[in-house]
Amino acid sequence: MVKKIFFFTILVLTTSYVQAKEYYDILYINLIFDGKRVYLNPKEFLNLDIIDVSPALTIGGDYKIEYYNDKNNLIVTVPVNLNIGENYLYIPYLLNAGYLVVKDKNGIILGKIDLKIFEICNENNICEPGEENLCPLDCPSANNPNYPLASPLKELQVEYKPYEEKVTPQKELKELKEVTPTIALPEKSFSYIASITIIIFGIIFILGVLIYLKFKK
Repeated sequence: MVKKIFFFTILVLTTSYVQAKEYYDILYINLIFDGKRVYLNPKEFLNLDIIDVSPALTIGGDYKIEYYNDKNNLIVTVPVNLNIGENYLYIPYLLNAGYLVVKDKNGIILGKIDLKIFEICNENNICEPGEENLCPLDCPSANNPNYPLASPLKELQVEYKPYEEKVTPQKELKELKEVTPTIALPEKSFSYIASITIIIFGIIFILGVLIYLKFKK
């Protein structure tokens, strides 16, 4: 109980201290690990938050946390240590992270944590409110050389390259053969044409007979 009060006090004090700051650096997670899966501590009101001041980052261990964006692309992997029971993690906060996946040393998924509420940069090529100073992929005017971090962290270096959708080159497009669909005429069309042909020949035959009889007289 004393430990919980201590950590909660740290979070409240640090959050109050940095209210005027526009961005945050650290993601705080209170996880429960039961040996088979991990999940946010349901008994802890403040089990997931972003702050800019924290104890030392809890990086290093046999487990790992994978950061993914909204397009399900892996951004970076961070090693962590997990113990059975309650775990207090302080890991880097990424501006474009949509969710986290926690895995054990064998790569088995233990749990997933949704971060959508904290996502600032959605990488949709539209400069939206809140992205002006932090999201260079959406806002050309944003000056953030540490992206997708909000500020530099000595514990983590992220070499991030945006994932681009594969576009077929114009040369390949020109080489693609156009397929012209074959229009099949219904059977009624053939009978209609045959009937018209017979009538025309009939008229010509009758006119020929009339002309012949006229000149014969």
